[in-house]
Amino acid sequence: MNSPFSRDPGGEERSDRTWGLPWGPPAELEELVDRLGRWAERATGGRAHGTRWTPTVEENETADTYRVRVELPGIPRDHILVEVEGHQLCVRGDLDEAAAGGSSYLAARAGSFAYRTTLPADADREDVRADLADGVLTVTVPRAGQTSRVTVPISGT
Repeated sequence: MNSPFSRDPGGEERSDRTWGLPWGPPAELEELVDRLGRWAERATGGRAHGTRWTPTVEENETADTYRVRVELPGIPRDHILVEVEGHQLCVRGDLDEAAAGGSSYLAARAGSFAYRTTLPADADREDVRADLADGVLTVTVPRAGQTSRVTVPISGT
């Protein structure tokens, strides 16, 4: 039976709970995680975090609109793109380190961001409005009209 403890060269028993498990991961897994971390650092110029992030989003609806609010503090308007693709609303853009102004808070989020959501069937995708104020992007999508319930007659014998 495998023990959750391994013996070090001095004969002492120890528990390897680095991964939150009573046993250590296989050496191959540790090596893979280490290699992925090194690759991420090289690919991002030393900042493994901040290359792609998802902003905080709030979705709600009223009787006549759907509203999506996206927190994008410090991101210039010309770095944000709002698109409707079929039934999808997509908000994406980027914040480069120069635009972050050297702030460590903003630099932690430097890189590209994206948020995508499916619009309801009654959304008027032709009349979408977007407004950026105080670091919050508000996208308003009006409802095209109220859908009504129709009873369908059944034919046959």
